[in-house]
Amino acid sequence: MVLTLQHPDSYTTPSLIELDSFAVSPSPPDKSSYPDVSALAAVLNDAKAEDVLIIDVREKTSLTDYFLIASGTSPRHLNALMHRALDFLSEEHGVQGVVEGVGDATWIVVDAGDIIVHLFHPDARRLYELEKVWGD
Repeated sequence: MVLTLQHPDSYTTPSLIELDSFAVSPSPPDKSSYPDVSALAAVLNDAKAEDVLIIDVREKTSLTDYFLIASGTSPRHLNALMHRALDFLSEEHGVQGVVEGVGDATWIVVDAGDIIVHLFHPDARRLYELEKVWGD
């Protein structure tokens, strides 16, 4: 990762001073290395995910580009789907997803930056209706 250093009190190129006085901001990521949402959907489909859906949210939020929503039949199945998604992201693209809702949860979220994966038990998916909230 390339970091850009900007001195908070200067609009010119900063001279060498203590790192603590700089604001560090990452350079924009190279999008060509990001995972293909369709390939990730295929991985989940191969793992027996049900009702796999991709929602393009680029025009609706700056939070992410895509929501990938899928259902699993049990908490164990949801955990297996989560691990398949994490393995694909890590091994194929070097992306470390951030996970929320592990264990006996009925909704697991894997945040991979440009793709956020929502894994639901069918009852929870019907309750939260993300397709309705974020769909067209």
